[in-house]
Amino acid sequence: MTLVLTIILLTLIFGLLVGIHEFGHFIAAKAQGIWVQEFAFGFGPKLFSKKIGETVYRLNLIPLGGYVKLHGEKHLSKSKSLEKKFDELPKKEKTRIRSLQEKFHLHTIRDDEKLQNTINGLKNVGEEDKDWLWILEMNSNKRVNDATRYSNLPEWRRLIIVTAGVIMNFILGVVIYGIYLVLVGGVVLLPKIVDYNFWGTESLEIQPALITATYDDQLEYLRGAIVTQVDSQYLFGDVSLSETLNTSIDEPVELEYFKDGEFFSGSITLDRAGSYQTILDSELQGRVILSAISEGSPAEQSNLLPGDIVLAVNGEDILNSEMFLNILEKYKGETITLRILREYEGELLKSVALLSPENSEEPKLGASFIENGKFTTDAYLLQYKTPVVGGLSHSVNMLGYQVKAMIRIFSFAIETGDSSVISESVSGPIGVGAELKNLIELQNFYDIINITALISLTLALMNILPLPVVDGGYVFLLALEKIRGKKISEKTQHYYNVFGLVLILLLTVLVTLKDIIKVFL
Repeated sequence: MTLVLTIILLTLIFGLLVGIHEFGHFIAAKAQGIWVQEFAFGFGPKLFSKKIGETVYRLNLIPLGGYVKLHGEKHLSKSKSLEKKFDELPKKEKTRIRSLQEKFHLHTIRDDEKLQNTINGLKNVGEEDKDWLWILEMNSNKRVNDATRYSNLPEWRRLIIVTAGVIMNFILGVVIYGIYLVLVGGVVLLPKIVDYNFWGTESLEIQPALITATYDDQLEYLRGAIVTQVDSQYLFGDVSLSETLNTSIDEPVELEYFKDGEFFSGSITLDRAGSYQTILDSELQGRVILSAISEGSPAEQSNLLPGDIVLAVNGEDILNSEMFLNILEKYKGETITLRILREYEGELLKSVALLSPENSEEPKLGASFIENGKFTTDAYLLQYKTPVVGGLSHSVNMLGYQVKAMIRIFSFAIETGDSSVISESVSGPIGVGAELKNLIELQNFYDIINITALISLTLALMNILPLPVVDGGYVFLLALEKIRGKKISEKTQHYYNVFGLVLILLLTVLVTLKDIIKVFL
């Protein structure tokens, strides 16, 4: 059921975001009197279409986007050298060509593609004559002066249409973030990736503590919580939290924590002195946590699990990973007794028959492990005084924060030669779907709203980049036209867009494969 909901939600989100993007182009074109020949929602086979006025409105099977077809969007001209040759034809020959133009009523065909198909389909007309007919029509006063043709607009007016989709995605992001901020009370917690000066908000750098496991049934609701305040004091490390939790037995402690996209406040009283409450207990700091279990290993055969904390071996306390490695080497080939701490089950004893490899570096237990660290992360706490207006501030902040973070990631990849940091920071629909599935399972609807706004802003950002096929690529071509003082040939635009399409398809395949491997394998 969760998978079905994920697919439906993912389809609706991408359909909304790409659909609103194309709607921006549609509105901008209509507002300038351009003939919008077709406005389609979705891709693939047609489900329904209706012509209203001069525009065909079409609903397609796959609701993951859409497109807008504008009159004169493609500058379907032949080469300038061919036009020059026509001008050099004898007067008698030009008259003959014009008579063919009248004979086939080509002047009555308004749509460029229909005109092109009609000319190409003419029987008993030579290929050269077809070229002359095309040149005559495309340079006719009717087409040159047609105010409904996109290609006849000056560059600045075409720029409005080209960028309208990006603007709509940005506006949608602002609206959704405004709703999100109202729901969460105007407070946002962001992981710190780079230093950033946030606009229109009070920002505070903190080090919240993450409670990854609890060992007290009464505190189970805190599992996965990110604690930001203890007794009204913001955390700048987990030491204050650990010390408070371990020195405030039988005394109420006020916590503010972030979980499932929301902030909560509550009072807890730890009334079991001497026992373990959470992963942050001071007695557990530095202890060994099993992180992965090898198949068929002694650890698996003894039913050890990832997340188990090793407290002692053969009655000897294990305080860090070095002690654990030494004791495994000491007892290799023998059967040892592990005292472990397991979430929801408490302390357990496990008997494990260690291997005795010839090479001391080879595994004896068959489990990888880490030391229990501070479980803190640098973060920004943002507080927007007016959540509704904060939608604009937060949208600008998230765009700027993303750009600065990506610059740092690319710089790091270039400096170190490690491109994996780039691939890990990029996700496609499958990666987004996996994240949505987790949020649905957690019933974390606030973060679903948050991620929708972020995707909308990211779509705006990616579309304005000067890359072929996307809107930014067309902005680049318009700028080039302005600099050159003349239109770019259809052939040049074609090769430019083909290159971009191949590049984007290749990146899409790579990102999709990465997501498949990460999510399913």
